[in-house]
Amino acid sequence: MCADHRTVARLGGDEFAILLEDAADAVQVADRVVARLGQPIDLDGRAVRTSISVGIAHHRAATAPVEVEHRAEPPRRTRVPSVESLSVTAQRQATAALLLQHADTAMYAAKGAGKSRAVLAED
Repeated sequence: MCADHRTVARLGGDEFAILLEDAADAVQVADRVVARLGQPIDLDGRAVRTSISVGIAHHRAATAPVEVEHRAEPPRRTRVPSVESLSVTAQRQATAALLLQHADTAMYAAKGAGKSRAVLAED
């Protein structure tokens, strides 16, 4: 997979998200992250080990993304978003929040199963 098809973001504290454009190999990516972060790190001559728990959530769109038509309008001082644009934005935000919730639930399942592992959220 090319590096330009994934994004890593810090959610807060010690939680991160990896967003993949193509989720077909999400489990393999998670397994590689778990394996790499499980290797000892040398800190001032001491080998320090870390562990990571990974939750995986997939988004399977039922329909194609909605394209919002933008009409050329004369410049205005105030631009009000269209209802369609607001609806698409709200739908994307709800989908993102749901994905994070599923990934978070799967991550806690990974922690409960003994850490240093990845768990795939059920649909």
